[in-house]
Amino acid sequence: MSAIISGSDADGIVYAQSTTSWDAVHDVATGTADDDDSFETVAIRAGCVAGGRGTTYYVSRAFINFDTSDITATPSAATLYVHGSSNSSGDVIAVSGSQGTGVGYFALGSGDFDSFENSGAGWDGDTPTATGYTTQTYTAAETTWSTSGYNSMTINSFGLADMARLDDFKICLMNYDYDWKDVTPDLGGRTGCVDHQNGMRFGDYSGSEPYIQWTGYGNTVGGIIAANIDSIKGVQTGKISEVIGT
Repeated sequence: MSAIISGSDADGIVYAQSTTSWDAVHDVATGTADDDDSFETVAIRAGCVAGGRGTTYYVSRAFINFDTSDITATPSAATLYVHGSSNSSGDVIAVSGSQGTGVGYFALGSGDFDSFENSGAGWDGDTPTATGYTTQTYTAAETTWSTSGYNSMTINSFGLADMARLDDFKICLMNYDYDWKDVTPDLGGRTGCVDHQNGMRFGDYSGSEPYIQWTGYGNTVGGIIAANIDSIKGVQTGKISEVIGT
């Protein structure tokens, strides 16, 4: 089992707010970037706060990335680990990120607020965009967010494939119930506004960085490349190109 620690140069959050409407903050293309901190008490957020002068809507999304250039075939399993901090009122989902990272890129920008697959005006996780695609999830929603330890999120088959396909595996963490689903957090009536907030630690927090733990390759059996084997019992040696690295 191997582990990959998130890079610290370009991880962080991008957040936005609006006094106009939920759509005005949910669908906006730019926000305020903050990638200088080792942790954020409000890293992932979707909510609103009602005041005497009206309602303010908030969204914050977290972005992390991993160097997966050494992964050359699809892992058989992988888990994303994110250390929580302070707040845990929301459910969190990991989706395919598209933020600028990698060689020569050392900071999140304001334009990374919507840096995830198939973002755009009116997007939500359940409904295809104009291109016919939905926002691609890498995990299910994590519904029990720990603030004192690591939260484990199982990476799905799409994420496993991208770990092998991409050299720079990018993730956007967002609120599941309101941001990903595109549901206004102003529930109206006596309930009014809800404000879901989750904190987390980033790559600059030594010893508590986000990391991915992954296991094996789907096409490897005990070090033998399965694609080159006709049978396991009575293996035909002419069909084996590699046995435990030989």
